[in-house]
Amino acid sequence: YAMIVMMPFRQNYFNYPGLFEKGLLRSSTLVDYTRVALIKLDDGEIVMDTSFSEPVFFFHAISTIESENDMGETEVSLRVSSFEDGDIFYGEDQFIRMERARASKENRNRIDSSPSLLDITCNIEQGTVDLNYLNITGVQTWLDLPSHRYSRAFGDQTIPIQSTHPRYVYGWAGKAFGSEDFDSMILVKIDTETKSTAAYYRQESFYHSEAIFIPDPDGTEEDDGVLLNKVYDGVRREDAFFVYDAKTLAVIATAYTGVRSAVDFHGVW
Repeated sequence: YAMIVMMPFRQNYFNYPGLFEKGLLRSSTLVDYTRVALIKLDDGEIVMDTSFSEPVFFFHAISTIESENDMGETEVSLRVSSFEDGDIFYGEDQFIRMERARASKENRNRIDSSPSLLDITCNIEQGTVDLNYLNITGVQTWLDLPSHRYSRAFGDQTIPIQSTHPRYVYGWAGKAFGSEDFDSMILVKIDTETKSTAAYYRQESFYHSEAIFIPDPDGTEEDDGVLLNKVYDGVRREDAFFVYDAKTLAVIATAYTGVRSAVDFHGVW
């Protein structure tokens, strides 16, 4: 199955005055519902298409699973990095207003800092949607947790995770450990079973990107492997590639590049 979640705001590409004045996201129109559609991939059938009043806002999808509940009913669950409201997208201090972010630290510190992990679970037989928030302790901050940077299944590495979400996810975070400073950034490992921070790496003026998990082919535990990460070193004003132990986030190797790359470079190399 594929799950599509439509957040409660819409973009009008023909609203040219609004687009030029406020940009694509800030010119969005709010609606009073979240819509979820579930599509069967083998034949394209839409098996669910429902709406509910609770607003759901998220930036990154993390993982999707299919399982059966105690009643033998099929459930499809999507885990996302969720936010309390949509300010991070369409507010005056939304995260891609680079002109404001560059202008002052105070502007950056107003960027939304209230994420949590959210499981959006569709029950196909009942036609219902359940929302379950997982509040993670230790990192009350903005998380960049992309969909394909989590740990792998335990045991047979040729079988993808299908019935349970991965235990560990990796990302970067600003305002680390209660700091009011958005520039206080860390690379973080989250344990979704204990709902806590399992490990982190922080160095002054280091700006992380989306970490890529590479499994150890001989590993036996879910987090056996390494993380690859592009870092901008603000002191040296230079990009570097870092390799970390995925269990502890201890640095294994570094390679400075002599150049600076664009923000878009994150998560795609």
